[in-house]
Amino acid sequence: MDMRDTPLECGLERFVSFNPNIQYLGKEYLLKQSKEGIQQSLIGLKLERDHLSITKHLPIYYERKNRRIAIGLLQSYF
Repeated sequence: MDMRDTPLECGLERFVSFNPNIQYLGKEYLLKQSKEGIQQSLIGLKLERDHLSITKHLPIYYERKNRRIAIGLLQSYF
């Protein structure tokens, strides 16, 4: 999570006030995002690995009913 992510994208909507009497920077954008829906969501991952390389890509799999599907790729932003 960094300054480019909104509270709605981070799953923190319960901490956002849309009270018309309360004004804050970015409120109009959050209202628009709340109405139109978010385009991305941040999630947490639990990695069960002994070590993690910052120079290699790590595939992310979704497992369901004994079937493993590649759904993404984990890479560092250094």
